[in-house]
Amino acid sequence: MQLTHALLQNAKPKDKPYKIRDSKSLNLYLLVSAAGSKRWKFDYRLDGKDGTYTLGAFPKVTPTEACKLRNDAAELVEKGIHPKARDRQIQHENIEHFKNTLWPNCEAWLEDNKGKWSS
Repeated sequence: MQLTHALLQNAKPKDKPYKIRDSKSLNLYLLVSAAGSKRWKFDYRLDGKDGTYTLGAFPKVTPTEACKLRNDAAELVEKGIHPKARDRQIQHENIEHFKNTLWPNCEAWLEDNKGKWSS
């Protein structure tokens, strides 16, 4: 089935979560939870194990964006990289980068302003 914005917008929650699949790509789908949240998911198989990668929430992530994100994740899988592991690596790199840049800036600010304070 062709995933249109109207179709996805009008998808109502049911007793159990259900999937709305894209006819072009069977491993991309929108999961509608019983509570009504809608999340884009991508199923893949790597190292003999099945995996599911969440691409984002609808409507914040449009069908076109979800296809692009799925293609990006599929490229990682083809290279033997788990998409979730890549996300964790990027998050760790960001934490390390900001951990190493925040304190030197704070020290410089403290040094510049310490003469302006009273006892």
